[in-house]
Amino acid sequence: MPQPAAEQLHDAIATMLGDYITAKSSPMKGDHPVSVAMKSAVAAVERLLPPSPHWKVVGSVGKGNWANVPWLSVLDTRLTTTTQEGIYLVFLFRADGDAVYWSLNQGVTKLKNQLGGKEAFARLGKVADLVRNDIRADLGSAWSYNADIKLKSTTSLGSSYERSTIAWQRYDKGQLPTASKLADAVQALAERYQAKAEVWTELARPIIEQGTDAQPATPASAPTTAPAPPRSRYAPTNHAPFDYAEAVAQLQKEIAAEGFCFEPWQVAAYVTALRTKPFVILAGISGTGKSKLPRLVADLTGAQHAMIAVRPDWADSSDLLGYVDLQSQFRPGALLNEVRNATQHADEPHHVVLDEMNLARVEQYLAEVLSAMEDRQPNGTGGWAGRTPLIGAAATTLSKNDNPVWPANLALVGTVNMDETTHGFSRKVLDRAFTLEVSDVNLAWSPDKATSPAASAHTAVGGSSTPWPAHAWWPRATRLSELGPIADADDKTIQAVIQALQEANRHLQVAQLQVGYRVRDEAALFCLHARTLETAFRTSTGEPVAPLDLVLGMKLLPRLVGGSQALRTALEGLIGWAYGKSSKVEDVHATWVKDGHPSRYGTRFPRTCARLLLMWQRLKQEGFASYWL
Repeated sequence: MPQPAAEQLHDAIATMLGDYITAKSSPMKGDHPVSVAMKSAVAAVERLLPPSPHWKVVGSVGKGNWANVPWLSVLDTRLTTTTQEGIYLVFLFRADGDAVYWSLNQGVTKLKNQLGGKEAFARLGKVADLVRNDIRADLGSAWSYNADIKLKSTTSLGSSYERSTIAWQRYDKGQLPTASKLADAVQALAERYQAKAEVWTELARPIIEQGTDAQPATPASAPTTAPAPPRSRYAPTNHAPFDYAEAVAQLQKEIAAEGFCFEPWQVAAYVTALRTKPFVILAGISGTGKSKLPRLVADLTGAQHAMIAVRPDWADSSDLLGYVDLQSQFRPGALLNEVRNATQHADEPHHVVLDEMNLARVEQYLAEVLSAMEDRQPNGTGGWAGRTPLIGAAATTLSKNDNPVWPANLALVGTVNMDETTHGFSRKVLDRAFTLEVSDVNLAWSPDKATSPAASAHTAVGGSSTPWPAHAWWPRATRLSELGPIADADDKTIQAVIQALQEANRHLQVAQLQVGYRVRDEAALFCLHARTLETAFRTSTGEPVAPLDLVLGMKLLPRLVGGSQALRTALEGLIGWAYGKSSKVEDVHATWVKDGHPSRYGTRFPRTCARLLLMWQRLKQEGFASYWL
């Protein structure tokens, strides 16, 4: 699995800052760790940028000799193709290796050669003031809006970089921000540059061409006032509000009216999980509707639906995404065709089901897809886009239009059975998915027992009475750092999730099964999204089901597998944690067995506790515990 772009950039910058000074005393080679780190940083930035065919990312540690000030620039080729002119983004590494600046900057060389340094810097200074006035409200107080960076360069080029700077953030050696915060800074500046650089260029042209006395241009597209920063970079824009509570309640009734026995909370959890992360795994015994639930939800919400049957012989992504044949022709796979279809119909939700997805090893045939999905970035319209799932020879044979990025309106659902013919899941796969079990069975159903509200709400499968727009499936954010200011109630929800996960990690750590930031963010976002449809999280008899209890089971329990003493210790601790009352595990288990193995047990996280007790029983009886068996 490729390293996430944020971590890749963080590691590359750390290497640059740590090794550049010593590198200067050695011959310059392309395979030197510093050269490799710069190439890695370029690749990471390319993955972090919002989608556009016009980006050009270039980095340099020197040509023949090590540069005094290494740099990595991001250009919009519609405006400039060189760092010698125009406005662009750039990482500037200080000459002493103690810090790096991420900045909005201007090219100096061409103007300086034409006019001389004094006049060139005067004109660039006035342009910088104009841009600062426009961008300050967008970026906020975390940025500096001046030319006071200190590169400690011994060359005139380094001094030019300093004097042409518009806005910047400084990151010191040994004190780099987290990978996610670094990625946020890259994306925030890139988004504003992408949205406004053309306007800035028009404003600046009279000054650059005529001098500081020239009046700035006033293009029709130039904003008269700086817009307020959005609440969330993923929040839908220019869309009517969507009533999730009413829509999901109607969906539950329509599914029941079709004669399918899904618990209301299962439908609510499925919709909430798919909104939070477009990758959901449906587990359970055969014949419980794992394949039917995605089709029902798609049909009744107006989404396009496709099913792809997984074959046991899949060992790579060629069947799903495509391959290059012996005639050097690209043959697209079934999933790539669905990506293209969703991209061409961006206003329609698209749901793709991988049926029996664990007949082959998921991490082998789905690796590129998971990586593309994990690199989701804001697309400027309130939605998001991942990177293209194609890599290598397949990608190079296609144009950018034929090789689309993973779109915001496409979700992936996998159904799984666990028996001797199937494969288990790696933690990397489980961390990137919501795992929902649909094994609750009510064989006593009969037509005359269908609830009257459901019957009255009957709508034939194949069309919804109220189709959901594509933006109804968008998350508020893909990680907590992108939420922006939040209400006190939302903050309380987030803190409850974090506290529960921190407590669980203390028990999971003994078996090295603890969860990280991705699980934290996705669990918290699931609970935030669930707040918009709280009444939908209930059983068929009307009992409430806590979203936090559900998400803990979905995110923590599938990773528990084995028969070691460490796992036994972890299970023992988790049962006490989920049960919520001080008691010996053996006593809790004995009472649970006596009560008939209920699916809800305890006072704190009853569904999670009941499943942990089932795993404990299997560990005692068979010497092996697993969520899946």
